[in-house]
Amino acid sequence: MKTKNLIWAMVCLFLYVGCSTSQKEPVRRITEQEKQFAISNIQEHKGVRAASIGQKEETLSLAVIVDYGMPKARAKEIGESFVRLVKSSSGEEMPGKEIGRGVYDYLIGVYYPNKDEVVFGAKASIAPRISW
Repeated sequence: MKTKNLIWAMVCLFLYVGCSTSQKEPVRRITEQEKQFAISNIQEHKGVRAASIGQKEETLSLAVIVDYGMPKARAKEIGESFVRLVKSSSGEEMPGKEIGRGVYDYLIGVYYPNKDEVVFGAKASIAPRISW
C-alpha cells in the first residue's frame, strides 16, 4: 500500500509540474520505429508475452505482459530493461549503471495476462532510477 501511495504522489507531481510550467519547449514524440525497436527487443526476454508504449506529452507509459508466476524481482528487471531500451532508442542519453536523468518521465507496469499487476514503478526525468 505504501508503494501505491508513493506512485500516486509521483503521478500527481508529474501532473502538477506539467501543468504549472509555462512556455515549455514541446517534447519530441518517439517514433513508431523507436517504439517497435524497444518492444521487439523486450519481447525477446524469457517470460515476456507482449509490451506496449504510449506517450502523453513528456510522459511515456510502458506496459509489459509476462508469464504467470514471474517473481516480482524478475518483473522489476524486465521493467528496468524496457525503460533502458526505450531511453536508448529514443535519442536520450545512453543509460549507465543507473538509468540516469533524461527527457521523459516514465510509468512502467508489469502485469500477468489476466491484468493483475506484478509491479508498478515510476521514474521522473530528473530521477536517476525507477521507484517501485
